[in-house]
Amino acid sequence: MRLLAIESSGKVGEFAVVAEGGVLSESTVDVAGRLLEKGIAMVEEVLGRAGTSLGELDGVAVSMGPGSFTGLRVGLAIAKGICFRRELALIGVPTLDAIAQARSAHTGFIVPVMDARRGEIYLSIYRSDGSVVSRLADYLALKPDAAIEMILGECGGSPTVLVGDAITPYGDVLASGLGPGAGCVPGFEFAPEEAWRVRARVVGQIGLALLGEGKVLDPATAEPMYIRPSEAERKAGRG
Repeated sequence: MRLLAIESSGKVGEFAVVAEGGVLSESTVDVAGRLLEKGIAMVEEVLGRAGTSLGELDGVAVSMGPGSFTGLRVGLAIAKGICFRRELALIGVPTLDAIAQARSAHTGFIVPVMDARRGEIYLSIYRSDGSVVSRLADYLALKPDAAIEMILGECGGSPTVLVGDAITPYGDVLASGLGPGAGCVPGFEFAPEEAWRVRARVVGQIGLALLGEGKVLDPATAEPMYIRPSEAERKAGRG
């Protein structure tokens, strides 16, 4: 099987072509402004470098969120357009799953933490045996204190790694609540910054597994996974 993978949940978008044998090509793009135009050009670029045409793809895997509201909408729009036009499978991959899967070599708990703005953190909790990653909690948007309480309740006593861009604004608070000084989570650590970014190649790898299980979306009804209402919806009284 061969997939196009799209990741547009953050400041840097990624596009990749992945197959069961590995990554055939990948490229990044600044998602600020004209993402739709840039994204379409990037699709053509990664397909060309992989020596693959749209007709040779089995589907499109796309990061579904949480993340940037605008980025997620545009990434999904590109994926839907390709799937409609070529009658390809659409595979949705939760962004937090992709962050956790990239740390699958860690034995213990993995907690992706994304900056959700408005004083909140997007997170879930996963456990890895060093290879297979399993999700243990819902996808949530929590205040830092609530996030700490959740992590302590689920991960206390086992090696735990936090990974994601919420470490920048909330690292001190999280370290104070979870670290050695608190004596609460032995083996607690932050992943290095280079590991925080969501990778299209991982979105594609998860997508291959989901496609193999027949877990695909209807392009006509698929929507990003925002977890909470957008700013526009909130101001309109819808959230």
